[in-house]
Amino acid sequence: MNRSGSRYSQIADYYSRLINENKLQNGEKMPTEEQICNLFQVSRITVRQAMAELAQAGYIERVQGKGSFVRIQKTDMQLNHLQGFSEEMKAKGKQASSRLILLERIGCDKKIAKRLQLAEGTPVVSIQRLRLADGEPVAVEHVFIPFHLCPQLLQWDGSGSLYYQLNENGLQVHRATQDISAGFSPRAVCDLLSIKQTMPTLQIERVTYLENGTPMEYVQSAYRSDRYTFHVEMSR
Repeated sequence: MNRSGSRYSQIADYYSRLINENKLQNGEKMPTEEQICNLFQVSRITVRQAMAELAQAGYIERVQGKGSFVRIQKTDMQLNHLQGFSEEMKAKGKQASSRLILLERIGCDKKIAKRLQLAEGTPVVSIQRLRLADGEPVAVEHVFIPFHLCPQLLQWDGSGSLYYQLNENGLQVHRATQDISAGFSPRAVCDLLSIKQTMPTLQIERVTYLENGTPMEYVQSAYRSDRYTFHVEMSR
């Protein structure tokens, strides 16, 4: 932040410090211009300059007719390493949780069969979960796993890490291929994510493989685009 000593910069520094120290939480409404004027004994022009500086630095966002709010910081998804949602959130210092939407045995359709290298109609375990970070919905995940690899999954309650459950049953993820695109999700998915259908989602398709090259899992996920960004480290 600007530390030139101007009054509006001092105000901006004060609120940026509160945000950095989590004393003002993501999405929390900022005090009104009048409240800040009274607190610092300054003019509205000075307050507006301070708010503009905070907005430009990415600390707050202004919503017309509603006021200013602490900008919700996006979570980075690392694409350099293969890890599950629970592991990823733990690494970010967030509490991962899930809500089980469905868990059933089905016959795979043509698309799923192709991804898992199975004959069409082969039984798979279908698991759909809402994934949450610190209690906030961020993704809807639909997983398909060949039934013969882990029939015990039908007894799972859907909580915790799926990869942990698979590891406990002797299935170790070795590598994966993943495609990411932007698009619009069905209304049912948007309702679960608490977003409007007009908001694009980050749509991910992933196939994970065992060490012997056998496809173990096919995943279709929709992530909130206003909560997630993807991070890749590259070298030459």
